[in-house]
Amino acid sequence: MWRGQFIRNTVDASLAPASLPSPDSYASLTALRHLLDNFDANEGVGASGLNFFDVPGVEGAGDRRDIIILKSLQDALALLSGEAFEAAFNRSTNQDDYRWGKVHRVVFAHELDGQFSIPPAGGAFPAPLEGLPGIPTDGGFATVDVAPHAARADDVNDFMFEHGPSRRFVAELSPGHIRAEAMWPGGTSGVLGNPFYFNLLPLWLTNDAVPLEASASCFRVQRMLPQPDGSILLEWESQEGIVYVVEAADSLMGPWTPISAQIPSGHDPIEWEDSPPQDINCRFYRIGQVFP
Repeated sequence: MWRGQFIRNTVDASLAPASLPSPDSYASLTALRHLLDNFDANEGVGASGLNFFDVPGVEGAGDRRDIIILKSLQDALALLSGEAFEAAFNRSTNQDDYRWGKVHRVVFAHELDGQFSIPPAGGAFPAPLEGLPGIPTDGGFATVDVAPHAARADDVNDFMFEHGPSRRFVAELSPGHIRAEAMWPGGTSGVLGNPFYFNLLPLWLTNDAVPLEASASCFRVQRMLPQPDGSILLEWESQEGIVYVVEAADSLMGPWTPISAQIPSGHDPIEWEDSPPQDINCRFYRIGQVFP
């Protein structure tokens, strides 16, 4: 918040009287960094000759700089305790109430909008903060945990972001084996109401990941056999600590529907039978992993 007010009280306040456009967020911060790094030599005056730390009646360049820095902090605190942030902080002047997650939020917007977005995911994932859209999360402007917002943000919803990591992936190579972890936002299913619609989201929000196996022990279905009574027997290798679910579809393109309860590992191999309806000509199966 202070950063945005600092930009407004220096870059914007100096360019506006000259009818010059304000640079974008990154260019504004680059300019401020240059002015501060070279302050001893230039006293806040840019190559254009404009003084970006102009305080009428104050002669000392260092005093002008410090006054604007403190004024920017004062302006930021006034905004946080005012109407613009009332929905988040209820006009509180207690700085302990100013929690980053109350303003830095994300909505995973669906192309069809409405109930398909997360939140609300058809009501299965309601917005966790009353009166505020989105989900609180880490990151911020120009952070490694990409979650950008405008550097001049000054309203309760201005710190929300729309673009972030679509995939986090780390791999370590060793002879005969690859150890890897990855995470994606949302889930593995696009069907509203499916348990995999946002099954990966909690881990994405906390910057956690799931292991990816890429070795001789990789998961595989061992058998899929029709039985005399018309049922289908599925058999696959089980890995300790994994919980599985069987899904089925009439086409490889889906939609995929869970047809089993959660199946914990515990014996190897796992055998599971499906009794498909008699009027189905073709059925595809896949085995999914249930994440906590």
